[in-house]
Amino acid sequence: MELKFVTTNPVKLSMAKRILKGYGIKVVAHPLDLAEIQETDTVKVAISKARQALHTIRDSSFMVEDTGLNIEALNGFPGALLKPTMHTIGEKGLLLMVHGMNRKARFVNTAVFYDNNKGKFHTFTSYSYGRLAMSTSGRNIPGWAVGKIFIPDGWKKTIASMGKEELSRYMKDVEDGSHYSDIGQMLGDKIRKRSV
Repeated sequence: MELKFVTTNPVKLSMAKRILKGYGIKVVAHPLDLAEIQETDTVKVAISKARQALHTIRDSSFMVEDTGLNIEALNGFPGALLKPTMHTIGEKGLLLMVHGMNRKARFVNTAVFYDNNKGKFHTFTSYSYGRLAMSTSGRNIPGWAVGKIFIPDGWKKTIASMGKEELSRYMKDVEDGSHYSDIGQMLGDKIRKRSV
């Protein structure tokens, strides 16, 4: 099965390809210029993107994704507004906002899969928990908006400070419980039922 992924993010595309390949699904990039509604909820943003993509992609199933960062002390801000937040105040600005506060945070990844056969949307969300560092640390990693300030649970360093093997181990943990795995399981079941 081939699945169109509406994204321009190479990290998301690479991860989706790697995970869904294990379910017999070939992921193909399908970049579209989609407007992002100004909303903190990744589910609402991802559904909006999927509805926009449906105007262009009418002949096949596809998926879209939105990622956010929920900071507990800021009542979930910036959420899905992560990209504009990073463009305006950046990582250092986020750290200033939580100075002296609870630093618990989580990445939220929401994918919406459109099933062309049934004309139905399916929503999948996964979380990666951690905390914000006291200061920026590490190198820039393309596709990771807050990699220099996010310390995943169970780790003592930011994502951007991890060595190659550490990053690979962390990514494996993230992938095992990801929204892509959930999509793969759903579609894998459909593929097996068709071939029986």
